[in-house]
Amino acid sequence: MSKESGYWWLDVRADNVSEANYLGQNCKPGAVGETGELVQFVSDRSFWERFDEERVYDRDTYRTAALRNLGDQPAWLRWTVTGGHDGVTIGVGDGTVDLPAQKTLDAGYVIDTDPLWPSITDTTGTNLQAELPAAYWDEPLPARGMHRGNSVPLVIRPTNPRENFRVEVAYTPRTEQAW
Repeated sequence: MSKESGYWWLDVRADNVSEANYLGQNCKPGAVGETGELVQFVSDRSFWERFDEERVYDRDTYRTAALRNLGDQPAWLRWTVTGGHDGVTIGVGDGTVDLPAQKTLDAGYVIDTDPLWPSITDTTGTNLQAELPAAYWDEPLPARGMHRGNSVPLVIRPTNPRENFRVEVAYTPRTEQAW
């Protein structure tokens, strides 16, 4: 917990736990005092994570869409596009992709841009990668500090957005800074 940055966590496992020598510390039953143990943790990761950040933009707010990365590592966004439109362009900076209008009115797009496990499905879970082979994002949300702490504009350009048009953008802030 950091007063400035809120809650962050790191997946760890216990590596070594020292044995406490209760008898060598002259502890008597019922006596008030304290004893200490040394616990060493290890992790397979080098960064801390924070709760997911999420923003929702609709037909009235998509023109001013922007996000500020709260971590010091680039963030790969997860997009959910729902509601009526005749196609939409989404992305960060020059790294945009054009998505066609959905074939069914009640479906939308669910996109994870992480290059380690990218995916594009509709809201029912049907994989759309074969239908959209060019849908590949190569620009993450820049790390904090790259834009002097300011928000980074997002590209959301729908064609004929209906009243129910909505884009949810989410990411997990990651940082290597210790506090």
